[in-house]
Amino acid sequence: MNQTADSMDRITLCAETFRRLFERQPTTNEGNDPEFMQIMQRYIFGEIWHKGSLSDPVRALCEVTAMTARHTLPALKNHIRSAFNARCTAVQIREAVYLCAPFTGFPHVMEACVVMNEVFAEKGIQVPLPNTRTIEKDTTRLNVGKSLFPDKAENFTSRFATLPQPYDEFIPYILTAYGFGDFGSRNGLIRKERELLCIVAIVCSEINEDLLKLHGLAAMDAGATMEEIVCALVQASPYMGLGRLLTSLELLKLINQSGGTLL
Repeated sequence: MNQTADSMDRITLCAETFRRLFERQPTTNEGNDPEFMQIMQRYIFGEIWHKGSLSDPVRALCEVTAMTARHTLPALKNHIRSAFNARCTAVQIREAVYLCAPFTGFPHVMEACVVMNEVFAEKGIQVPLPNTRTIEKDTTRLNVGKSLFPDKAENFTSRFATLPQPYDEFIPYILTAYGFGDFGSRNGLIRKERELLCIVAIVCSEINEDLLKLHGLAAMDAGATMEEIVCALVQASPYMGLGRLLTSLELLKLINQSGGTLL
């Protein structure tokens, strides 16, 4: 008889999940810090991994996103490998890495790409991967970005109107054309998945209240429930710490309380 996740103890769940994702046994008594490794592995793969409604591929992408944003490159390599065992595609993994750029800056993502491409080479995956850009002409970036977040583009314009020229117009432009157009419009992930991962990237890099609310609302507009948003953050919490998790949950509560509008 197969045991369900609810009826299996966390040590058994950890062993089953760890073998499936990493193709090896979790730590028992080996290594220099076996007690620490047991706490970590049992917590992540015996508890966190089995709470909530997200699928294994989305959970794995949350971890890839978190490690890219946190710039934990050795761990990222192992979790990109495990993402394939969680049934993620190479394109999905690449998009999870790429989408961190507006929130972390380019250097973190460039170094994560080196690690990612090393894993692709191990698996015989030819790079570059297929192009998933949807923007055919640079001149359409702004309009494409506005189409994704039409009401937010106008908010940006009024919000930064008091900045000195040319930044009163340039800052709203890059938020829309670069953040939404260059990255938000890409294929390779469905919209709900992309927005959930954006939330993870925001919280794991530097929590910005406006961006968190914006992408929280965008995730719900794309069909995500609040439970799925919380599940994504909990899945990423071992890699960012409980403080960031609690802060993000308090901010996201404001979305529910406001009836789905930015406060």
